[in-house]
Amino acid sequence: ELTKIVPFFIVLLVNKNIKEPIDYIYFACVCALGFAFIENLIYFDTSGIKTIQGRALTSTVTHLFTSSLVAYGIVIGKFSHKRNVVLYFVLFFALGALCHGFYDFWLISLAVHNFSFITFFWLLISMNIWASIINNCLNNSFASRLNWKYDPEKINDILLFGLSFIFLLQY
Repeated sequence: ELTKIVPFFIVLLVNKNIKEPIDYIYFACVCALGFAFIENLIYFDTSGIKTIQGRALTSTVTHLFTSSLVAYGIVIGKFSHKRNVVLYFVLFFALGALCHGFYDFWLISLAVHNFSFITFFWLLISMNIWASIINNCLNNSFASRLNWKYDPEKINDILLFGLSFIFLLQY
């Protein structure tokens, strides 16, 4: 998790235009996508096309989710409580690492290889939580705009059905 967050902190230091909660999620996701891309290239080089099909979707979404969790901790500390940003960062960083570890355990561990389907269910749950994070940050970012409201059910449906369609199309 730290490898994905260090570039995010560099972006925070360099870019002074990050002002809204959604900006934090956006840049954390961009850093996570870069990390996932490089990691997928490594897996593609060592495992071939068989592994990359699943990783291209599931691991990328997991990296987006866990990085968004860490950024969301910063958002809560900075915008909601306006104190203890470091404490919220540490708590949400640990939560992101725990979520990533839970995902990896059910996917990689040979002791529970018959239960690897739990990874798929965890992916669906994390997408739902991720949509809520995005919803909260969008609503708080654009709260001053007149009559603008984000529809969380619509993004949940798009993520769930769109990614399910991609899975079905692949197999």
